[in-house]
Amino acid sequence: MDFYAIQARVRPQAAAENLADSGQDLAAMNNRRDLLITQSLPERTELARLGTSFAVTQSGTTTSTNAALPTTTAGYTVYNTAQAGGVSVIIDMVTFIVLTAAAGASGITTVACVNKGAQTALSSPDSNTIATLNGRASSGVSVVATKSGVTITNDGWFALASAPAVGTTSKSSGIIAYMEGAIIVPPQGQVSFHAIGDGTAAGKFSLTWHEQTIKNVA
Repeated sequence: MDFYAIQARVRPQAAAENLADSGQDLAAMNNRRDLLITQSLPERTELARLGTSFAVTQSGTTTSTNAALPTTTAGYTVYNTAQAGGVSVIIDMVTFIVLTAAAGASGITTVACVNKGAQTALSSPDSNTIATLNGRASSGVSVVATKSGVTITNDGWFALASAPAVGTTSKSSGIIAYMEGAIIVPPQGQVSFHAIGDGTAAGKFSLTWHEQTIKNVA
């Protein structure tokens, strides 16, 4: 049987210095020899640092709420223009910003439909301003294309988040769904979103996502 030793040094009082690229150091422990393994920065910091994290808010027309579950007409569609073997679009957060109040008290639920397999590229997609999340001039260019009111295949809609009715007009500042990577759009794939309400409220979708090459079957 082979034995391996793990070497560590007691964590200093001062904050650790940043290492150079490819730098090495001993693991840290406390004075009771407990090995210290922890995430020192917020969980999405490293993804944002890579320069492949983006955000967009629906441009042009707003999405009016549906009084029933949608079928083949989407409120807002996100398409991955990458070629096969390219990056996947990993959805982090989906927000529906309510801009037009409902006629009466009405809750709103956001829903999504992830289409199966490669899809046809969007014709005349939106001319978007896609924001980077790290502010570097050297950040990459997103592969995402978007469009409102696209006709899609109904591969099944599912709920994202809900907001209860508020007052008599039910105008909400936003309905946020923290996906945290639970929706993956592979190359040439697409995901669509809609909002369910009384049919009079309207708003715009706003998304954040990460683009990474991962093993995924389209």
